[in-house]
Amino acid sequence: MTQTAATRARVVTSLTAVALAAWAGVATAQTVEEIIHANIEASGGEEALAKITALRRVGEISVKTTYAGTMTGTVEATVAPGEGLFQDTDLGPFSSKTGWDGTVGWERGAMGPRKIEGAELPLMAQRSHTNHFLGLRRFGPEGVTYEKLPDKTLGDVPHDVVQVGGSLPTQQVYIDKATHLISLLTVDYDVPNLGKARISARSWDYRAYGGVMLPNTATFDIEGLFTSEVTYTETVLNEQVDRGIFTAPE
Repeated sequence: MTQTAATRARVVTSLTAVALAAWAGVATAQTVEEIIHANIEASGGEEALAKITALRRVGEISVKTTYAGTMTGTVEATVAPGEGLFQDTDLGPFSSKTGWDGTVGWERGAMGPRKIEGAELPLMAQRSHTNHFLGLRRFGPEGVTYEKLPDKTLGDVPHDVVQVGGSLPTQQVYIDKATHLISLLTVDYDVPNLGKARISARSWDYRAYGGVMLPNTATFDIEGLFTSEVTYTETVLNEQVDRGIFTAPE
């Protein structure tokens, strides 16, 4: 083999290796649809999730604020997927109740009654579901978009990142590559009476209830204002629910 022929052979071999590596990368990379599907399956699958007609959770809450120090209390939340949502947070003078009856969203708290409207309202329907992505697809508004962003590492744990946007305030969902469960959700949001702020919701200590994985601990943070942590101590599936709790009090 001449030197020119040998050089060409090496070039062809190198280009072939590069092409194969690129093909392998494409073959193993997950699409946004595959990431979402893996999350739904890891959460229990659509069949198991569909069997949950009602979910009630009771827990302890600790809130650290910039305006009132640290407060502790209890929280009770009840959801009926696509039909209603109710949360009662007992923090003494800063207690609040929030609800959604399938159409109207409302809140009663230290700052008085408030009707939930605008971009916040569709999120109430999504929150009534036990899986974030199924809730968006089944009960969210039209025009929601999904985009895969570059992977991120939280601590030492690699995560897929899905950006949800379109007709909703843009949110970024971080999904553990190993468990396929959601670890973190962030959204830049107009907080009523406060203005723009970054909201972060973290979930961990997932456990199985009726074949469905739910986080037993969660934190909710509004940048520069407060951080709350909830640890659930009781989880009840499919009990009879008085739908009246979802309706705004007179």
